[in-house]
Amino acid sequence: MMRTVDGRKGYLAHQDIPSDFRIRRYGVSIENIETIAVPSIMPVDRNVIILDEIGKMECFSAAFKRAVRAALDSCNPVIGTIALGGDAFILQIKTRGDIQIHEVTPDNRDQLPAMILKILSELPAP
Repeated sequence: MMRTVDGRKGYLAHQDIPSDFRIRRYGVSIENIETIAVPSIMPVDRNVIILDEIGKMECFSAAFKRAVRAALDSCNPVIGTIALGGDAFILQIKTRGDIQIHEVTPDNRDQLPAMILKILSELPAP
């Protein structure tokens, strides 16, 4: 289930969704990606963009990939998750020089919120 900060929600994938795009037994809803996820990651003012996640299912949508690039190319801070492996698009995002990647592990996951807040607090004012 996808949920946006402003309350929109819908299934990213479900076994009952008919779709040409499938991951195992799950049909991927390109419509929900493009009507729920894409608008929620578009840069607005200098708001923090939460991008959870850049993964295989989401990357079936060309509109999602364009929105990810727009978010990352904007002056907005972006906090996101990205698949461990990935296709060419995911690998391209991981090699950008303007991002930090921190692997979430059982040992560090409880410290990540404080680390993220520290990084955000040190960003230059708009």
